[in-house]
Amino acid sequence: LNSRQTLQTLAAAQVSYETQERALRLRQLTEQQQTQRWYNRVLGSTVAVLALGLLFSTYLYRNLRRSRSALAANNQALKQVSAELRSVAVSKDKLYAIVAHDLRGPVTAFSGVTSLIDSYIAQNDQAGLARLPALVRQVSESLNHLLDNVLNWAVSQTGELECRPTPLLVSELFAECQALYQTTAAASWQHITMASPPGLRLLADRNMTRTILRNLVGNALKFMPAGGHVYLEAAPDPDDPRMVLL
Repeated sequence: LNSRQTLQTLAAAQVSYETQERALRLRQLTEQQQTQRWYNRVLGSTVAVLALGLLFSTYLYRNLRRSRSALAANNQALKQVSAELRSVAVSKDKLYAIVAHDLRGPVTAFSGVTSLIDSYIAQNDQAGLARLPALVRQVSESLNHLLDNVLNWAVSQTGELECRPTPLLVSELFAECQALYQTTAAASWQHITMASPPGLRLLADRNMTRTILRNLVGNALKFMPAGGHVYLEAAPDPDDPRMVLL
């Protein structure tokens, strides 16, 4: 009887132990499962945050590249505008210099007319006095013509008018330039002689060629003493028939 009771007690104790052991194991598995779920949720949240951060970083990087491209384009446009402004300033200074140089001749011619008036009155030269209105008219026409040429040259320097070479008769260019400075030369008792073969032509822009001739003759008269003689001659280049020597 004792042995049977002992066996029964042992069996009951073993069943109770196994039951408790299973309950403990089940509780541990449940806790592990809950912990794993929490870890998965934390991991998912972390991945989502990292993904959002990556997307936001990509967005910022694209905006930064776009901003850099726009800044580079603005800098390029600013450099181009600055270069254009510098070019306009240079053209403006050049225009002022040309206008001042070219207008000096006709203005000096008007001053020369006053000198001629004093000279003719002192010499009682009635024929000379009678020629003065024609001289004044000639100087006025030359001044108007010169202003037209300077304005055309200014337009060409701004890029709105292209250089257009055309066949030009050298004798006509010489005659026009000589008429422009004849009164200026006469006021200082200077003489101008221009010679070219009949029918000699050159291929050049009319306004630019006029400016070159005015500069040559105007500087020659300016730095030549009273009573001097300016001689300008044109001839074909023997080495190149297409060129004209001056």
